[in-house]
Amino acid sequence: MQNINDSVLRVSDHNAKLTIDQLAEALYEGTPHLQNLAENPAHPSHMGVSDMAETCKTCKDLLSAGLDLCVRARGLDAQFRRDANLSASVDGEAWVKSGRFDEHVRRHNIHYPDQSIAPKSATIHLWVQEQYDTDLAAWERNARHHLTQGCDKPKDNPND
Repeated sequence: MQNINDSVLRVSDHNAKLTIDQLAEALYEGTPHLQNLAENPAHPSHMGVSDMAETCKTCKDLLSAGLDLCVRARGLDAQFRRDANLSASVDGEAWVKSGRFDEHVRRHNIHYPDQSIAPKSATIHLWVQEQYDTDLAAWERNARHHLTQGCDKPKDNPND
């Protein structure tokens, strides 16, 4: 069990090195710390991870896949926010044509970078959402299975 004092929620420096436990907690909680990590999930030196070398390959792969899913979800959420803003408007089409909606999107994205609105309209096809849901369910199933089984020794070096 993780010590509450080691919680990722208590980390005030968003560029600080995080432990694997803190990364797992951030992924589970959906905290903004993931935004710092999503750029280069496959490279520990870019992630700020202090004990990544001691982690098994399956954990690394699951973390990378989870971060990729977070990035995909952020894109879907931005498009849903765009659609929600336009549908809440009295005349969304006129708002877009006037250019004022684009200005609203720019201002909103500056003030709320974690809740961005998509700047361009894109119809999210059902298969895109369905594929995301399928990938998320598979990742969650694999992650739960691996985490409940526990890790053996790190498997990066087959000679160990």
